[in-house]
Parts: sequence; C-alpha cells; structure tokens
Amino acid sequence: MTNRVVCIHSLTAHGAVGLKPFMARLGEAALPVPSLLLTGPGNMPGCRRFDYDFAAMLDGTLAAVAARSERVVLLVGYLANAGQVAAIENALDRHSAVVSAVVVDPVSGDDGRAYVSAELIAAWPRLLARATWALPNLTEVELFTGQSGEAAVAVLRARFPDLGLVVTGWPAGAEVVTRLYYEGTGNGVEHRQERVAGSASGTGDLFAAEWAREMFLRGAMPALAMARAAEIVARALRAGGVGTALGGD
Repeated sequence: MTNRVVCIHSLTAHGAVGLKPFMARLGEAALPVPSLLLTGPGNMPGCRRFDYDFAAMLDGTLAAVAARSERVVLLVGYLANAGQVAAIENALDRHSAVVSAVVVDPVSGDDGRAYVSAELIAAWPRLLARATWALPNLTEVELFTGQSGEAAVAVLRARFPDLGLVVTGWPAGAEVVTRLYYEGTGNGVEHRQERVAGSASGTGDLFAAEWAREMFLRGAMPALAMARAAEIVARALRAGGVGTALGGD
C-alpha cells in the first residue's frame, strides 16, 4: 500500500467533477495536480478555461515526493491537450523511482461519442503503455481501438497484455456492468447492479477516486475495489448526484 496518490485531473470552481471527488474521497492522501483550471464543467454555460504551467507543477510535486523519500501512485484523469501526455511521460522518466504504480483514467468520451480532440485520443495509448491499471468506459475503449463491444476490449487487451483493466459502462438492459481484467481473470470478472437514473456528471471521477482509495489506501483486492466503487456511484445517484458522496463514507 501507499499513503499518497498524485491525482492529475481538471479543477473546477463549480460542479462535483474532476479533482473534487479525489480530494474528498482520498483526503490528505491526494496530491492534486490540475491539468486544467475551469470555472465549471465543460457543459456549463459560460465555462471559462485557464492554462497554467502544468509540467512544472507535476515535476515539482514529484520532486517533493522524492525529497521526502516517499513513493506514490500516479493517477492520470482528464487532460487538456495532447501536449500534456508528453509532459507526463517526461515526468515519469525523471521520477520513476518514486512512482509505484500508474493508473490511467483516459477521459475521452461516453455514450458512444468523443468529447476531446482526435489528437488527444490518439495520444492516450502512449500512457496506457506505461500504466499499471486503466479505468476506461466502454466508449473510450472503442475510441482507442476503432472496434466496438467485446472486439474493442479484445484488441486493447492484446495491445497491452500486462495492463490491469477496469471497463465501466457496459450496457445490459436494466443493469449496468463493470468488468475487471487482470492476471488470471481470463474473460474478466463482472460486477452487475441495477441501473440508477440520475445525472451522470462526475460519476466516472467518483468511481476512479473510490477505486483508488480501496486499492491503494485500504489494500482491497481489485474485484472488491471495483464492487465498492460501483456501489458508491449508485448510492450517490440514488441520493441525487455525485456531490452527495463528497463528504463521507
């Protein structure tokens, strides 16, 4: 286990998305490195974006980890552009000794559509190649492979055979399925639960934050971490949205 997770994600003033679930669920264990500063989620009217020196912030954060003789998990979520992929690669090259695992949540799209640039979608696999775990939804797997459904997952697994994979968002009628693939699981371990109506904004971020807490701070096995994270998301949706899950267990 580790006691720190460097979390790369967007930071918004409004909304319960991006870094906010990670800071709420991981507490002081989260070392937040914003990939982008925004007034609110991208679908918020009048949303404004603000750039800053992301590469320097990431390098300085990992340098401070090294100075404290610690090791961390590096978790990569939403990225503002493809250039940030190169910045993360460079940081991993410089500070590999302090990074115990790399988790990639390649935020790129949902419900069959992309919401980032084609350039960034093309760059994400460079980080998948360096990752220990990846947490894409099914749409993202399809965007990275040009295939659909089971075929898309098969292509991604063949391309990155050593990558632990948690694929969310499998359609299954009245249920939603999350599927886990890692060494020894063959065709995957499924977690099924009733689909809960409600706003999906931030649910992927909440899932990743809770999964990281269970895996790296609490030492849960991957399948149990997946099930607990999925239930936290369902509980938040039943209570009215992701914001309800940001204050406690």
